Amino acid sequence: GIPRFCLVAVCAPEWADPRWMNRFFDGILKLAAATGTVLAGGDLSHGEQFACDVTVCGWVPRGKALLRSGARPGDEIYVSGLLGGSALGLATGRGRAWKRHILIEPRLALGAFLRERLKATAAMDLSDGLSLDLRRLCLASGVAAEISAPPRFPGATPAQALHGGEDYELLFTVRRGTAVPAGFEGLALTKLGRIVRGTPGDVGLDGSPLQPMGYDHFRAG
Repeated sequence: GIPRFCLVAVCAPEWADPRWMNRFFDGILKLAAATGTVLAGGDLSHGEQFACDVTVCGWVPRGKALLRSGARPGDEIYVSGLLGGSALGLATGRGRAWKRHILIEPRLALGAFLRERLKATAAMDLSDGLSLDLRRLCLASGVAAEISAPPRFPGATPAQALHGGEDYELLFTVRRGTAVPAGFEGLALTKLGRIVRGTPGDVGLDGSPLQPMGYDHFRAG
């Protein structure tokens, strides 16, 4: 979608003096301006710990939204960028991976390209890890998937690339034979595999079952 406005709710502790809060909102406004997003309102409260919640609202042409539920057997599966960088940054707290973890780049232009030019059949961002999010896409579409190992961020382990969250790259499917370029505006687009018939939600990695081990917000325990 195309962002239009955002709402920011902040809980400010004692140490967050007016100077700090002004700098915080300067940062928010700088990020918003980069995508033409208006800071339209929100909420301000006081508490023991700092907390912030940002909601961004946007639009997409009626009936044209890319959903998780549009993948069909035979579709090809792709991913943007390199996976595991955010998980590596969280684990190490340094270097390029740390910047990848804290400086998220929303793939807005790529999303529009997938919808308008490639006519993608399904798409979602990778917030909780490839293994879990691909399972979610397959469940929503009533299909299964077969993939190979995803492209890894330099230094990331295979497990971090498969299960690490907060990469926010785009996972998408297209009809078989669609001419997907190798990259988009400097961002690699890599074919992972294909959508197949099978038990909805099942994902295979090089012929073996891939367990969804990404972060599940609602998992008991």
